[in-house]
Amino acid sequence: MMSSIFYVVVLIVLMMIGGFISPIVLNLGGLLGGLISMKPSSEQRRDFLWILGLVVTLIGQCFVALAWVALIITYVRYASSQPNVWSWLLWIVGSFTAISLTSAASRATLQEERADFEYAEKAKFNVQHIAVPITGIIGVIAFFLFAFVPSVMSSLYGWLPYVE
Repeated sequence: MMSSIFYVVVLIVLMMIGGFISPIVLNLGGLLGGLISMKPSSEQRRDFLWILGLVVTLIGQCFVALAWVALIITYVRYASSQPNVWSWLLWIVGSFTAISLTSAASRATLQEERADFEYAEKAKFNVQHIAVPITGIIGVIAFFLFAFVPSVMSSLYGWLPYVE
């Protein structure tokens, strides 16, 4: 019982850390795509460079977000293998922790787009802002894929510590 509470508290702390670092980390992951598309305007939205920038941004953001999901799943697997632990509770809290990175970034993106200043109009066409909700959906799908088919997680993120 006490060990379950300890592991849940660790997951909640990781959730808060993920919420704090998410705008920074996902923006760094999608930086190359943002640089490729450069001018976020409504005229350029169907331009080849804009589409290429969106694809590159999605790849970069998904790579970072799925690495977070892989680390959280690895921790939940380790914690649920310990004796006297409620593994169902860890998997529930772990699922929210795994999507905390993309959900916090989605919240920050919406706040920037709804702001009343000049940047808000340009943010609506920014490839990094458009890619965040798609990355979130892919992150949720990857959580279940990594949880039920761990070989996929190992093949993509075997370089991460403790990912088997």
